Amino acid sequence: MFFFARVADDLIDRGVPVDGAADGWCPVDCDDVFKVFMGCMFVLMVLGSTGRIGNVLVALRYLNP
Repeated sequence: MFFFARVADDLIDRGVPVDGAADGWCPVDCDDVFKVFMGCMFVLMVLGSTGRIGNVLVALRYLNP
């Protein structure tokens, strides 16, 4: 939360409206935060899918007619 509070304070000090959309690029460099978010989401999705892989293998198993 500290990061976002600092960003909001910085925007207010610059006179950027924080109550609506503004034209142009974001004045804050969010590249590192975005990469951390994507890494966390990747790990969570991989861990979440491990519980379903067994069901898929059972559903796709080969049976002799």
